[in-house]
Amino acid sequence: MFRTKIAFILLFIMVAAIAGCGGDGKKESGESMDTPVTDKADFVARVNGVVIGDKEVSQELAMLSQQMVGRVSAQQLDSMEPMLKQQAVANLVNRALLAQAADRENITVTAEQVDAKYEEIRANFPDEEAFVAQLGRSNMTPEEFRVEVDRGIRLEELVGLKTAGVAAPTEKEARKFYDSNTQRFSTPERIRTSHILIKVEETDSELVREQKKTKIEELHARLVAGEDIATLATENSDCPSASKGGDLGFFGKGQMVRPFEDAAFALEPGEISPVVETKFGYHVIEVTEKEESSVTSFEDARDSIIDYLAEMKKQDEMNSYMTSLRERAEVEYADSAFAPAM
Repeated sequence: MFRTKIAFILLFIMVAAIAGCGGDGKKESGESMDTPVTDKADFVARVNGVVIGDKEVSQELAMLSQQMVGRVSAQQLDSMEPMLKQQAVANLVNRALLAQAADRENITVTAEQVDAKYEEIRANFPDEEAFVAQLGRSNMTPEEFRVEVDRGIRLEELVGLKTAGVAAPTEKEARKFYDSNTQRFSTPERIRTSHILIKVEETDSELVREQKKTKIEELHARLVAGEDIATLATENSDCPSASKGGDLGFFGKGQMVRPFEDAAFALEPGEISPVVETKFGYHVIEVTEKEESSVTSFEDARDSIIDYLAEMKKQDEMNSYMTSLRERAEVEYADSAFAPAM
């Protein structure tokens, strides 16, 4: 029901690597990322003497950019690169601070723990070859990935240590959250439809428009007579959904153009609409399923809310802890543009 944030530790370490954008655990020279370096070559930031280099930043940037693919256009993504690069540096600085804190807490993991987590991640791939190939796209060997797994487990244990004293949410807090966020627990009415579209272009003449309208009316008559909409859509529809027999899946109000929506929501499952005209052309619609609106009760949502609030409390605790680490740290940036705003 809710997306929690405390898992950001594993996101930074393991998910980044396995997605093809993680750090390789080594400097170009072969030095560990935890080794203090004084040479300013390949230098972006220094955290208590530990260097963050260009390679780590480029890999973190690739991960952040990959997360934006499909959400923004390529042009927008290009314009966002300075902001994403600043975020990449911030992530890496935070990661270094946490790793150093784990060292001070003497947090260690066993080889058995690393092996178990390594195998758990590897099991997400169809075979060893696919797994190694994905690591290769991160410029990482399986042995180097084990180092990152080790570090990820240590940071996860650090989070557990620092949030162990966080009080569990109370029933009263859960109820207050439920009452203040009723929209989260409401599911609006949804319908599933199939349709046939005869597309009309702005350049179509009146004669062509009339011919297309005649065609959709003929198809409508065949549907009313009992022919299968999936077959007719596959053979006649100009919508990409023709490849799925005209199936548009489930949608709620506000997701389709208004004439289409009004006609579709007026139908019951199994009913066929009259010919509907939209800016795309002429449609015939059949509703195949309908889900009524519903509200999840507090009793049914209670456990999920408490889990969510517990994670948010831990996140707040970790935010405070990160602030304290940054305040005590010596962090140097090669370019002041990467420094956080004061």
